[in-house]
Amino acid sequence: MATSREVFAPPTPFLKPTFRDVRSSFKEVRTVSHDSKALKGDNPIHKPAEDLLSRDGFAQQFVQQLLQLDAREGFVVGVAGPWGYGKTSFLNLLQHHLEVQDHTVLHFNPWMFT
Repeated sequence: MATSREVFAPPTPFLKPTFRDVRSSFKEVRTVSHDSKALKGDNPIHKPAEDLLSRDGFAQQFVQQLLQLDAREGFVVGVAGPWGYGKTSFLNLLQHHLEVQDHTVLHFNPWMFT
């Protein structure tokens, strides 16, 4: 007569993979050569020379519009868009063009004060 251990033991092919097996399979899938030029990181750009999407022209025009505003009573500008659309890159281009013209850029993050 078989013991309960023998009756309920699952056959070997149905064993669940261990965490180590799953982790090692991800390592194999995610390995990318560091010298690959085909893949780019998700980091924002900082200079016009890095602009591969031709947003710098708009950034230059935007800076000229900002500089023409009467700021004596203050004004607010917002940059909105979905995640990954280049908002930070656009702001970095604005900062670059303002600093080239000797303007000071002050970073203020209101989320740090809520």
